[in-house]
Amino acid sequence: MRGCYQFRHAGAFLALVAAAVLLSSECLRSNPIMIDEYAHLPAGISYLDLGRHFIYRENPPLVRLLAALPVWMSGPRMTYDRASSADRSEWRVGTGFIAANGARHHELFVRARCVVLSLSILCGLLIFFWASESHGAAAGIVRASLWLIDPTVLANSGMATVDVGTSMFGLGATFLFWRWLRDPSWRNALLAGVGLGAAQACKFSMLALYPAWLALWLLSMALASRVDQASPALGVRSWVKLGGIFLLSLFVLDCVYTFDRVGRPLGAYDFKSVLLTSRVVDDRHRVPDGNRFRGTWLAGIPVPLPEDYVRGFDSQKWEEEWGFMRLTRGRLVHGGSWYSPLETLAYKLPLGTLALLSASAVYWFVRSRRLRLFECAVLVPALFLLLVLGTQTGLNWAVRYALPTLPFLILAVGGPVQAAWGCPMWRWGVLACVFWNGFAVVGARPHFLSYGNELVGGQDGARREFAGSNYDWGQDLYRLARWWGEHSEVRPLAVLYYGALDPGFLGINGTGIPDQFIEVGESVSPTTTSMPAKPFYLAISFNILIGQPANVHFDSGLRMTAFVRSPRLRFDTAVTRIGRTIYIFHIVPTAAEARSDKDVTYDELRSSFREASFNESWKFTLL
Repeated sequence: MRGCYQFRHAGAFLALVAAAVLLSSECLRSNPIMIDEYAHLPAGISYLDLGRHFIYRENPPLVRLLAALPVWMSGPRMTYDRASSADRSEWRVGTGFIAANGARHHELFVRARCVVLSLSILCGLLIFFWASESHGAAAGIVRASLWLIDPTVLANSGMATVDVGTSMFGLGATFLFWRWLRDPSWRNALLAGVGLGAAQACKFSMLALYPAWLALWLLSMALASRVDQASPALGVRSWVKLGGIFLLSLFVLDCVYTFDRVGRPLGAYDFKSVLLTSRVVDDRHRVPDGNRFRGTWLAGIPVPLPEDYVRGFDSQKWEEEWGFMRLTRGRLVHGGSWYSPLETLAYKLPLGTLALLSASAVYWFVRSRRLRLFECAVLVPALFLLLVLGTQTGLNWAVRYALPTLPFLILAVGGPVQAAWGCPMWRWGVLACVFWNGFAVVGARPHFLSYGNELVGGQDGARREFAGSNYDWGQDLYRLARWWGEHSEVRPLAVLYYGALDPGFLGINGTGIPDQFIEVGESVSPTTTSMPAKPFYLAISFNILIGQPANVHFDSGLRMTAFVRSPRLRFDTAVTRIGRTIYIFHIVPTAAEARSDKDVTYDELRSSFREASFNESWKFTLL
């Protein structure tokens, strides 16, 4: 009977995995190359080709290495003539990678995406295993479903980016540390150190695990003393082992970087972030350099980290300090708030997950009030990750940055689920939450990246709160190509697309962008044309329509251009919408618009672009 019971739960978990694979594969194969994604994969291939990690060093390399391995083994074409360690050249390398591999580029990205999907499945398996060990197989199934059948997870599992892999490695490392706290043997300490080092090699946000683990270790001693027991983690040996875990993690991190330029003195670096230079510059295009440690006793200390890791951290911090534009309540604003990650999760997580998280908080406050080591092991890392993310207000509203906290939050619902399983009424309540999530996923497919829950008004309401990677990352270009091919009457077509792939690569041979509709910056190359005298069609990505800068393609690579300035381009005047993010307008020019009365100089356009792009707020009309 017990074997049958276990077989049923194993079958249920495999069904969840099959559903996740089917749903993610829809994005994995049907989406074009996304923003950032087209730089991640070539960077990973360069690590294997060159043995250096300066391309896209703003994230550590482990997940990229894993995703690039099957692509590298298939012999892709790479060009490094425009690669540079002096600036962020990953965008140029990515553009060159797509051009060099032609139509084959999509197949190569699909292989890398399959690796990321596998890491997502491993994360679900780890959630199931850890939850089952702590609260039973039923609780494990419920919690695994909250990860595997989640729109945001499904969207990111179909992209060759680093956030899903970071979530898996961060959770796996903490699981191994939890095992060491229960049984502080040298073997478990070794595994925990390796796991922590692997997590550090995924993303800089994993630095939060160091204080989180220290706090967790102290909590484990407090919990043991409260119940009058001798903690297995007490004593001098445990201090030594904890220090050994942290030191081993640094060794593993250096191994991932193949010990490339490890040990440079701290004073030898030229930094640019305010954190590491203490210099504030009011012009983003003038990159500062300095070192706040130079001239102090710290300058001569060798840094036990690779140079590209240190420089990558500095560069990432500099970008966060400047911040990016985000959408909130129908307005583009600069930067976020400390609570932005929580707000984004509240709008992005399905209501079933939110209901179970709320029930967990009530359960622990009302019924338990006494946390076990397991609850501390999942809540403390989640808290520290959210605290660190809350301080990074320049970019913390992007849900992908909060994704590594999600497995820990999901595991926190185990106690209430286990308690509810013994009562038929509450059991049906838990199942209702799971099925609600399932219906949300089915209703959102295949547009998982643009998902917003009922609190924000669903996917249509989400366009008031989300932009960029939370809503539009260029995922509908293939749908536009199919629509354009099926509608021969849509000629001529001007395209202003927010994405990494040139629409002309797919045969969308549109006209130039009318200069009466946009303002151009960041490029001296001509990018606009006068408006045609005859009616024409205009395809615009959501991000550009609301005022975000657009990516315009040239032979020399991507350049930044500015944003829509015509008052007639509103959501309610669109002829149709392609997917969720590309709007089609039919433009009938007036006599005044068809005339070209004034030549606008590049300096005027650049000034207008910068004023609008970095303004504190930018208002637009939704309906």
